[in-house]
Amino acid sequence: MCGQYVTQEDDSAEMRAMYQAVRKAYPDIDIRSGDIYPRYTVPLISRGQWTDTLLLGTAVWGFESKYSSEPIINARIETVRNKPTFRDCFIGGRCLVPANGFYEWSPDKKKHLFPSTGGALLFMAGVCMKTAGGVRFVILTQAADNTVIEVHSRMPVLVSISNMRRWIWDNEYAQDFVKKILP
Repeated sequence: MCGQYVTQEDDSAEMRAMYQAVRKAYPDIDIRSGDIYPRYTVPLISRGQWTDTLLLGTAVWGFESKYSSEPIINARIETVRNKPTFRDCFIGGRCLVPANGFYEWSPDKKKHLFPSTGGALLFMAGVCMKTAGGVRFVILTQAADNTVIEVHSRMPVLVSISNMRRWIWDNEYAQDFVKKILP
C-alpha cells in the first residue's frame, strides 16, 4: 500500500458516529477526514481498558524513524511478528483503522481508489504504540488479491467486523490469521 486512504463522514452512519465520538472526546485535536495522509490524526480502534473491550480513540499515522525524516507508515504482514520495530506492537498493540477505501498507485503513477462496497466500512489491520507524543500506528500490508493485483502488488490487510475483537485481543487468533495470509 502506498501512502493514502480515505474516510468520508457522510458515506456511512458508522463513520459519522466514530468521528462525532472522537471529536467530542478530543475537542482540541485536529482529527482529519477525507483523504488521509501520513502524520494525520485519525480515529483508531484498539484495546480497551478491560479484557475484550474495544477503545475508539485517535492516533497519528506513522511511526517515527531514526533513519529517515519520513515516518514508517506500513508493515509487511510477512515480517511484522519478527522485526524489532513491530514485534512488541504485534503482541500487545494490534489495532484497526476504519476507512471507506484505500488508494494504490499503478506503475505508471495513476492513483486508483478501492472503495468499500455497499456503504460498509473497511477495517485495516494495524499495530500501534504509545509514545510521548501520543498513540501512533502503522497499517499492515499483504500481497495484493485479485481485485488489486492489476494495479499494485501490495494492499492493506483487511479484518472483518466479526473478527475485530479477536484480532485486537486474541494473540493465538492473530498468529493464525497471519499464517493464513502468508503464501
